[in-house]
Amino acid sequence: FIFIIPAFFFIFSVPSFFFVERAFVMREHVIKQGSDAAADLERGAWALAEGDYAEAEKNFNYAYLKLSKTQREFNAFGAGIMSLMSEIPFSNPIRSGDNMLEAALHLSLSGQAMVQLQKGFSSFSSANFFSKQDNSDKVINLSATANTILDVAAEMAQARDALSRVSAVDIPASFLPKFNFLKDAMNK
Repeated sequence: FIFIIPAFFFIFSVPSFFFVERAFVMREHVIKQGSDAAADLERGAWALAEGDYAEAEKNFNYAYLKLSKTQREFNAFGAGIMSLMSEIPFSNPIRSGDNMLEAALHLSLSGQAMVQLQKGFSSFSSANFFSKQDNSDKVINLSATANTILDVAAEMAQARDALSRVSAVDIPASFLPKFNFLKDAMNK
């Protein structure tokens, strides 16, 4: 009977050690990939503002690919833990990480849609629109533009919603100023 307690401790402590180690590795991986994707999003926003649509599109796509890959890896690792910890009422870094990834994915999709919107606006010519030629292509473009605007708004709303579920306590201190800026900007 006396050997049962050490055996019990050994059986549960060794897997726990590997789990904790894997959790730290995953955390660092998510932070690195998230940082890389955030830099891509920032470069995409600057390129979009400067009218470099090809560069903006490339950066938003890179961000999306990095984030979706990271989210798949995170979900594969954290799915079981998420279900166990989902009911915890206080700060939950796993839940916050998942919501931060979701928000960033929606921001990258929003950026991609904004690039398409800006491309459409930049190719639009009011002289062509008011010409006496058949304007049916312009109506289709206006309809597509309206749909793209709705897509941008929907992605931004989903990003804001996911961001509202991220606890600032779970954000590494070095990222907190940017997180707070983003959260404030999304709420305006």
